[in-house]
Amino acid sequence: MRMEMKRGIGIRRGGSASGLVAVFVLAVVASAVSGAGVVLSAGSPDPPPPEQTMITLTVNRTCITPGEAALITARATNKSGVPEVEWEYVLVFTMSGPSDAKLINSSTGGSYVENKVVWDRTDEDGYAHAILKAGTVEGTVSINVFYLSVTTSTEVVIAEECTYPELVVTAIEPNRACGGEFLFANESNVIDATIRNIGMEDAGPFNVSFSTGGGGGIPKEIRVPGLAANSSIDVNVSDQEWRLAGDNVTIRVVVDSEDEVEEISESNNVKESDNGGSE
Repeated sequence: MRMEMKRGIGIRRGGSASGLVAVFVLAVVASAVSGAGVVLSAGSPDPPPPEQTMITLTVNRTCITPGEAALITARATNKSGVPEVEWEYVLVFTMSGPSDAKLINSSTGGSYVENKVVWDRTDEDGYAHAILKAGTVEGTVSINVFYLSVTTSTEVVIAEECTYPELVVTAIEPNRACGGEFLFANESNVIDATIRNIGMEDAGPFNVSFSTGGGGGIPKEIRVPGLAANSSIDVNVSDQEWRLAGDNVTIRVVVDSEDEVEEISESNNVKESDNGGSE
């Protein structure tokens, strides 16, 4: 999902939030349901909210069994990692995954699409919350949190057994040092991928494979010596294939491509990115 939004919306503490909440949540829901880009131009309050916001996202349990719940915590801060205590932000939580999994709003927030899209206002320390409740269907739940153009995501696995490693690809970034959004035309590129073990046990050695729609110069696999539970590692390759400006390239990353690690689920080892267009 790609969202394009104009200007920030924040709510001064003590002020009225209902109108802004409705406008913002409606925009995010429209994007979540249709997959289309959204332009939000609701006007800026006076004085304007801080220009730049960062969102960090954590869950208290990255694997839950059917019927259990996980607490999702998001925190909005400025670029220095400090909450803007004068403002409360409206953070929107969306989910995709097993059909009977539910996203439940906290007591300080509300819902727009029942069980799928909820929102919460940040407290004075910048925190907002939602609850993921597992149904009976197993699988991987993707959680996304939005504040205007700022977004972050995480995953939670629903499974009968949570005692194994669980390897997922959480991000693909072409040319990370230059923003992580595009491949460059007529030159080589560096493609980064972030691998996370969201399981309950350490993972032994495994391979990560990279491929692009155009084939070419990316090495097929990168060896990772192992990954501790609840930790991440960044791996990267140099793509030597030269492309023309405007070429649309799909980048595909597969973790544990040789099936060496026994995991909770083998269905979530692949991630693709279509933002690798050459410029």
